[in-house]
Amino acid sequence: MGFVNVEIDVIKIAEPIDEKCYLITFKEDFSFSGTSSTNEIWGEYEIDNTLSNIAITRMGGTKLGEVFDGGLYMQSLKKIFSFSLHENELKLYYNRQDYLFFKSQEI
Repeated sequence: MGFVNVEIDVIKIAEPIDEKCYLITFKEDFSFSGTSSTNEIWGEYEIDNTLSNIAITRMGGTKLGEVFDGGLYMQSLKKIFSFSLHENELKLYYNRQDYLFFKSQEI
């Protein structure tokens, strides 16, 4: 997972770098689950596929203190408003020039 700034064309890989951190799964029942740097997260979302709009409407999780980029990740998730999905790449925009970048993993 990475934080991308389009304006200056930079990607920052989220730390800590661990295959169990910064995961998110969007389910067909409009719920999601995943992990941050230290916590399990879950909640609900709304989506409009025609306009590529998405919003987290409810989010909860375990309450361990976030480390490294965990706080920024959680703040960014709360702000997402748009998405782009192409092949195995998901972009979740949290402002006009920044997005969270994910590559799908085999389940």
